[in-house]
Amino acid sequence: MLNNLKIIFVVSVAFGLSCSVICLGEDSPVKTVPEQPATFDYDRAPLRPQDWPSWQEHINRERVYDFYAKQAEFFGQQPVCPPLLQGFVGLDGGKQGHWGNQNADSWANSGWMKSDLGSVQCGVLRAGKVTVARAVCLQLGDGLSACFNPDTLCYEAVWTGGFVTPSSKRHELIDGLKTVGQLQEPPKGSKPREPFVYHGYYRHGRRVVFSYRIGDLEYLDAPSVRDGKFHREVALAEAHPLKHLTQGGPPQWEQKIQTGISEGTEVPYAIDRIDLPTDNPRKALVYCTGHDFLADGSAGVWFEGVGGWLLAPKKEITNKAYKKEGCFARSSVNGLSAYALHLACWVGDSDTQFLKLS
Repeated sequence: MLNNLKIIFVVSVAFGLSCSVICLGEDSPVKTVPEQPATFDYDRAPLRPQDWPSWQEHINRERVYDFYAKQAEFFGQQPVCPPLLQGFVGLDGGKQGHWGNQNADSWANSGWMKSDLGSVQCGVLRAGKVTVARAVCLQLGDGLSACFNPDTLCYEAVWTGGFVTPSSKRHELIDGLKTVGQLQEPPKGSKPREPFVYHGYYRHGRRVVFSYRIGDLEYLDAPSVRDGKFHREVALAEAHPLKHLTQGGPPQWEQKIQTGISEGTEVPYAIDRIDLPTDNPRKALVYCTGHDFLADGSAGVWFEGVGGWLLAPKKEITNKAYKKEGCFARSSVNGLSAYALHLACWVGDSDTQFLKLS
């Protein structure tokens, strides 16, 4: 039955593995295929560039598109198909190993250290032997800084002589914050025994007022410097002497930044490309972490750690920079869903911290 039938098991080899292939045919009952797979010449460009509008961006500079489709087309035109074909070479050409064309050296950066961090910075803080996972670090004035812990409602660290600094690893995003200066004895305090809910904090100029509920009572908590030392003023929200600071105040960041935009023409979905404000007066690094859409048609874009961007409605490009600390955008969409494809790396949703923009 098999005299005129030839069956070839074609196997692609990846990650340096070798493989044997058995062939049945009229000339030989059993054959072993050579270990070296057949290769072919190809370029990295996608077969349909219109489907990959970002294929020439720097981050994709070595990415190989449609490898298997090109391989099938090439060997499908050959008179004899080799029994063993080359496996996929990898997104970055297969020359750089697990991390592609990136490594720890290429990710190292000191830009965040050069940025204007403002008076508030959130993140994982390491202060001596103390680690605070959701630290809210404050510059209180007169060279004094403090760290509030939303998970204990206590100030876990106080120090003088500086603020915080990140590590240079992974664009300064993965190794947390460290205090700069001399640690002082933190104020006495303990985690409440009653159930509590941390709401977030209000900002008014350089002042910060925390808001939380302990049991059934709402509190405001305002840290400051008094006579060169750390001072904390806690009272019921309705009776707190600084409750007026929760009603908003003058803007902190008045700068308007002009960037370019190119409108997409694709169908059925179009992508509008908005240039990010990488050149900004605060020297802030721009790593998008979330977005939101407001009822008036404007859009907000949050950046990792240092701020956000308010985009004017109807695709206007004059955007007002404003301060954002420790909160993430919600994922609601009101009529501008095309922006979501370009503006957000991911969208977070958190009820544990909020910010009163002023």
